[in-house]
This record gives sequence, C-alpha cells and structure tokens, in this order.
Amino acid sequence: MKKTTFAFFCLFCAAVLFGQYSYYYGKNKIVRQAFPWKYADTKNFRIYHYMDDPELLGRVAREAEKAYEKLSSLLNVTIEEKTPIIFYNKQTDLEQTNLFPGIIPPGSFEGFTEPVGKRVVIYGNRSSEDLGRLIIHELSHSFENAILYRNRSLGMFDFNRPPLWVMEGFAEFMTDYWDSFSLMTIIDNVLSDRIPEIQENGDIRADYGNNRTPYDFGHLMYDFFYEKFGKKGVRDLLYSQRRPALVSKRRTFLEQFNFVPKTFNYEFKKYARNRFKTFIGRENPEDYSFIIGPDFPFAYSFSHQVSPGGELLAVVTVNYRTYKIEIILVSLKDGKVIKNVTPGYKSTYDGIEIKFVPSDGRSFSW
Repeated sequence: MKKTTFAFFCLFCAAVLFGQYSYYYGKNKIVRQAFPWKYADTKNFRIYHYMDDPELLGRVAREAEKAYEKLSSLLNVTIEEKTPIIFYNKQTDLEQTNLFPGIIPPGSFEGFTEPVGKRVVIYGNRSSEDLGRLIIHELSHSFENAILYRNRSLGMFDFNRPPLWVMEGFAEFMTDYWDSFSLMTIIDNVLSDRIPEIQENGDIRADYGNNRTPYDFGHLMYDFFYEKFGKKGVRDLLYSQRRPALVSKRRTFLEQFNFVPKTFNYEFKKYARNRFKTFIGRENPEDYSFIIGPDFPFAYSFSHQVSPGGELLAVVTVNYRTYKIEIILVSLKDGKVIKNVTPGYKSTYDGIEIKFVPSDGRSFSW
C-alpha cells in the first residue's frame, strides 16, 4: 500500500512539474542540424562535445577540474559519479537542445544545470575568463544539489526549494567576479538605502530591484557570511537549507546563525555601507554640471553621439508611452528634446520567428 501511494505521489509531482511547459505542447523545437557528438573523459567529468579544436576542449576540461577542486575544497563535498558536461559551440546551437523542455528564447540564458539528469549544459564561444566563470557557476548548482538532496535526482520533486538568493547567490559568489553593471547597481542601492531585507521565511524582500536582485544581493550576502564566519559560514548557510525529508518544513538560515530578521538586516546593512563607504563622501556631479538626458516619456540612454557643432546630442532611448526604442535629439544647452528622429520605430522584427502551418502548403513567398 505504501509503495502504491508513493508511486501515485511521484506521478502527481511529475505532472505538476511539467505542467509549466504545457504552453509549448505541439510546438516543435527547431533542430537545424544533427551534431556529431563525441565525448572526452577527465577525472571528474565526461564532456560531450562536437568541437574540432583540441585546445578549446583542453581549456574546458581544465576549467571544469579547477572549478571542481575549488568547490570540493570549500564545501568538503565530493561527487562520486562523473558529472556530464554538454558543451555547445555557440548559443544558437544551445537553443536547439532537447535537454530543456521549453522553447529557449534567443539570449535568455547561458547555460543550466539539470536537477534530475545531473548534466551541466553550457555553450562556449566566449573568452577563457568568461568560460571559467560560467562553468563554476553552473557546477556550483550541482554541488548545491548534492548537499541539499544527497541523491541529486530528488531535486525535481522539491516544491519548497531554498530561496533563489541562496542558490544563485552562492553560484555568483564562487565566480569571485563582479560584473561592472551589477556592482554599480549594488552600490547605487546601498547609497540610496534600498538594500533588500530578509523576512521571517529567509527570503529577501526588495521594494526596488529587478530579476538580477537575488543574484547580486545574494552574492553580496555570501561575501558578508564569508567575511564574518569564514568558509564554515558559507558551508553552514547551504547545509541549513537541507531537510530531513521532501515533505518536511525547511528551516531558515536565521536559526543556524542565531539571527532574527531585524538583527541580520542591521548587520548586513552595516557591512554593505562599510564596504562601499568610499563612495558615500564623494561630491555630487550636479554641483558642477546639470543632467543632460531625456525626460518622461523617455527613459535610459543607451548610446550617444554629439553633433559636430556641439549643440545637439543624439541618444538611443526608450519611449515609455509606446514601449519602443527611439533615437532623439537633445539640446546640450538645457537638455530639452528637440526632435524624435524615429517616431513609430518598432522592435517587432529584432528577433524574427517564422512559423509554418502545414495546411497552408509547402511554399511561402518573401
């Protein structure tokens, strides 16, 4: 009876898990070519690839083993089986993968780690430094699964996963790298007193932020734990998220470190302000100049070009009324918008998708 109940429970979990992909049912993923897959083994990995560049293959292998040693040393964890790495040459190749059940929009992500098949999927037309950061980021999730679920395939049935900042913050922390835009965003939030706060359930609440907030502030929180508690603090933070059983309640890290939300938020804000204190005493640019930029309905400035005479500035911006990208001319004297050069410009065709209906026939005109 117990086995039957457990089987029905597993079927229910699988149905709920893959229900999110029902939108894509009947929509074929375009596979433009069949890749001539082969594999190469290292001490801890089996690398599936189709590249003809032995130097690149060696680079992937070295970066993977270096990442493994770094993670294993920090967490005191070893993964007994070889971890499969599925390596695509470029992003458009990755978009054709069947390892991800949904459609992958162009540029949506750089790789992923399966909680079930234990495979790390990445693409590699990038610099050596960027490749190394991507590998250790994705491999960090594999080690997280090993800690949280012991048997890593159980992750697919966990409907009460740790907060996103815990998982992605650790992966970003292990890269030892701050993207310039992410760091700028962090500094701006700290100086503006817009630091996300930890709630009773251990997740963050951010009144201001975007989809990068769990990644970037999660990264900063791991920096905080590392400086305050050392390597053991990072390990304890991850182990605090482990549960005795899938249906049991997950504890928050607050209990592990004898924090309550109020005391943690106080200590974390103090750490963040002290870390970026050199920016606090700087003078305001407005004391010596005035802001040249488009006012509402325009926002953001992506690119600039000053006219030969120095009176006008051409700016690529966003029109919030039409939600379109525009090119406008701005006066350098007072910042007023002189002219919208591209009214009605649309970004509809930036990423063209051609869809065929078989009943319409086999031909189309362009």
